Amino acid sequence: MSKKIALVVLPNAEQLNFLKDHHDDFIKPIEKAFSGVVHQRVELRFFSPRDIFDDIEQLDPKAFDGLCLFGSDLSLSDSLAPVLQQFHELSSPILAAGDSVELLVQVFRGNDIEIGFDQKEELFTKLQEKDIDVSHCPSSDFITDRFNKLITTPAAFSGDCDCFEKGFELAVLELIEMS
Repeated sequence: MSKKIALVVLPNAEQLNFLKDHHDDFIKPIEKAFSGVVHQRVELRFFSPRDIFDDIEQLDPKAFDGLCLFGSDLSLSDSLAPVLQQFHELSSPILAAGDSVELLVQVFRGNDIEIGFDQKEELFTKLQEKDIDVSHCPSSDFITDRFNKLITTPAAFSGDCDCFEKGFELAVLELIEMS
C-alpha cells in the first residue's frame, strides 16, 4: 500500500527565482528524502500557487495521507489556510520545513500547538515575540505535536549542497509513520 503526500511550495520572490533556474535541484533531494522510507511506497505530488507545479486550487486534502510545506511567502496564508484546516480536520499529518513553520503558526494560532525551531534563527525570536510556545530544535532534528498531528523542523533546502538538512529526512519518516 502506498502513501500519497501533497507537497506545497510557497516560494517568496528569491525562492521563486531559484526554483525557476534550478527546478530539478530542488525536487531531487525531496524525492530522495521520501525514497528513504523503508517498506513503504510514497507517491508525491507538488502544488504551488505560482506556475511552477500543479495549481494549489487542485489540491483535495481527502486525496492525500499527509501534507508537507516549504517556502516562506506568508502573503499566501489566507488562500492556504482552508487547505491546512481540512488536513487538520481529517487528522492528516502536516510537516512544515524551514520558514514555512511561520505559516503553520499563522493558521493554527490559538490551537495550543507545539512547534520547534532553531533558537539561533531569527524566526525563533519572532515567534516568541508573538507569544508562540516554540521549543529549541536544531536543524538536525524535528518536533512532533502528536495531538495536532503537526511536525516542524528548521531544516531547509541548502542550495550549497543541493540537499536538505538531516532534520528534514527524519521529519519525513515521522510524517509517513503518522499518515
